[in-house]
Amino acid sequence: MDWTGTGNENKRRDPLFDVVKALMMLWVVWGHLGLYGIVDGGSSRWMANAKIGVNMPIFFVVGGYLAHSALQKGSWPQIIARIVGFLWPVAAFGVLFSFVDFAIRGEAEWIRIPAFFFRWLKNGGHWFLRSFAAIYLLSAIVFHLGRTRRLRWIGFGLLYAVLPFVPFRSVLRWIGGEPTIHMLPYFVFGLMVLRNREWWKSDGLAVLCGVIFLTIVFLEGDSSGNGMNFWRVSVHWRTIFATVRDSACFFARTAVGVSGAVFVLWFVDRLLQVASRLTVLAPLGTTTLGVYVAHWWPMAVLGRSGSSFLPLPEWTHWPAAAAVFVICHLAVTEIKRVSFLRFFFFGDERRLMSVLERLSSKRTTSTITERIE
Repeated sequence: MDWTGTGNENKRRDPLFDVVKALMMLWVVWGHLGLYGIVDGGSSRWMANAKIGVNMPIFFVVGGYLAHSALQKGSWPQIIARIVGFLWPVAAFGVLFSFVDFAIRGEAEWIRIPAFFFRWLKNGGHWFLRSFAAIYLLSAIVFHLGRTRRLRWIGFGLLYAVLPFVPFRSVLRWIGGEPTIHMLPYFVFGLMVLRNREWWKSDGLAVLCGVIFLTIVFLEGDSSGNGMNFWRVSVHWRTIFATVRDSACFFARTAVGVSGAVFVLWFVDRLLQVASRLTVLAPLGTTTLGVYVAHWWPMAVLGRSGSSFLPLPEWTHWPAAAAVFVICHLAVTEIKRVSFLRFFFFGDERRLMSVLERLSSKRTTSTITERIE
C-alpha cells in the first residue's frame, strides 16, 4: 500500500512522485541520525534550515496532489479504509517493538508493555501519519460538503480559522496535535492548486520559488530557536498575533514550504528528463510509509545511551542514512511478500473497504425498508 495513492493506480504511476518521496525519506533518515545522536557531528546551518523548510511539507503537498481523485470520487467506506491504512502500520510496528522492548528489559517489566505501546502511539515520533490521517479526514469532509471549487476554498478557510481554537492537548494530541495546523496548508495547496501543473512545470515560476526558498535557507539563522521552525511557533491566534514578528513568521513559514515544494518538484522533474536512469529510485518511494514507521524505534533506542552509536565523520552521514533507508526498504519489501506479515503490518485496505461497503449497503437497505413500512 502506498500512502499517497488512490489504491488502484499502480499501472499508471508517475515515477516523479516516487523519486521525490524516496529522496525526501532519505533526508528524514539523515535528520534522525543526528537528532537521536546516532552519529557524531552536526550538519551545516543551511542544510538544517532547508530540511525544516521543505522536508515534511513536501510529503503533504504530494499527498494532497495525489489524493484529489480519491477524495472527489471516493465513497466514505473507501476514505475510511484509506485512513485506517495510514494508521495501521503505526499500531502494528508498535505491537512488535513493544514486545521487543519487553524482551530487552526483562520479564520483570512485562507490565510496561501496554504503557510502552500507548506511549508509542501517542509520542512515538509518528506525528506525521496521525496528522496526515486527520487532515485527510477533514479534507474529505470539506470535499463532500462543498460541491464546487469556491465552496471548498471557503470550507478550507473556515477550517483553518477554527482549528487553532481546538484544545489540542486534550482532543487532537492523538492525531498529530499542533503539526496538523501547520501541515494543512501544504495538503490543501497540493489538493487544490497543484492540480494545475503549470505551478511546477513553468520554469520561470519554479525558479522564482527556488530563489525565495534558497534565500531564506541561506540567510535564516538557527532555525531551532526562531519563528521559521514550525515546531517553535505557537498555533493559537492569540499568541501568533501577539507581535508582528510572530505573525510574519507563522505565514512566512507556510510560504517557504510551498516555494520549496514547487522548486523541488520542478527540479526533480527536469532531472529525470535529463537523467532518466534515476527512475531506478522510484521503487524506494513506494515503501516510504513502512520505512518511516520502521526506522524510528531502533534509532530512538540507540539514542537513549546519550553517546554516539556510530562515531563517524560528517561526510559519512549521508551514506549511513542511505544504508539505513535501503535496509528498512528491503525489510518492508520482504514483509509485503508474505501474506500474513503483509496483513499484520499493513492491513488489507481492499478487504476493509469491502466490509465497510457491505455494512453501509445493509444500513441503507434497512433504512429504506423502515421508511416503506
